[in-house]
Amino acid sequence: MDQSSPFLRLPLELRRRIFEFLPVRTKYVTTFKDRTKYPVGKTIPVLVLVLRYVERNIIQTCRQLAEEAEPILEIETMKLGPPSFIIRASVLSLIKSLLSFVCATQDEIRFRRLRMTDKDRGEMTLNGQGFVMWIRIANLNLLSEPQFYIGLYFDLHLPGTKVCVAEYMGMIRQLVWWNDGALHRKPHYRVFVEYTALRDFYEMHYLSGTTGVHEHWIEKEFILRNFGVASFKDVL
Repeated sequence: MDQSSPFLRLPLELRRRIFEFLPVRTKYVTTFKDRTKYPVGKTIPVLVLVLRYVERNIIQTCRQLAEEAEPILEIETMKLGPPSFIIRASVLSLIKSLLSFVCATQDEIRFRRLRMTDKDRGEMTLNGQGFVMWIRIANLNLLSEPQFYIGLYFDLHLPGTKVCVAEYMGMIRQLVWWNDGALHRKPHYRVFVEYTALRDFYEMHYLSGTTGVHEHWIEKEFILRNFGVASFKDVL
């Protein structure tokens, strides 16, 4: 960017304030798909990552703005809330697979910038780049707010559903999220359940280090604000 640009002539403190008001973007990264029985051969998303971040195009304009803006954009992105994903209840086992991957990478990418270089991208698809970005943002968030938001979608309200989910989340809480050199604390999980027959959402809150489960109803406005959808079915 030309050094005579009116924006660069602004005081640094004012530019920093402007960086804090850049727009927020939400993208949905389909990580797993499954085949349906009817119609035969059709695939549907079963695990979708909610990728929320502050618009970052400004760091591509010049080196000076990249150095000034990037730390602020990362802080503002962390303020957007815990890492979130939406999953169909039929593939509950994928929760452990995803969280295990985040857990395994926590030390490797703990302080890595969100910006992806050409080397990072390599031969990755846009979906693959979205997955990597979600992992990086998740690790940043876990440094300050160790929790996950999990949107769980049921096509039907079956007997024993709560017991099934509670038992599975009990196993998830056994994941080891730290070692002697790590800064991470063990996260807890807020599971938001949606049944097609319900008008609102039900939350099961699994606190780290405890065996208790806190349960209560959640308004749709909360889901819209944190997942960006009125219904989990919108992205599944």
